Amino acid sequence: MMEHDVVCQMAVDPTTAIARDYQGHTYYFCCEGCARAFLADPGPYLKHTTPQKPG
Repeated sequence: MMEHDVVCQMAVDPTTAIARDYQGHTYYFCCEGCARAFLADPGPYLKHTTPQKPG
């Protein structure tokens, strides 16, 4: 099952994507840059997303 990078909206494979936990949920990213952007200011990205499975 594919997940979506909440920063760039790219479809990512959770088995190979960069995963980061935030507030008890795991989010998947296509690259370290998207993960850093999310962790630096998650608010704008969370407005339009549903949390993914707990990590």
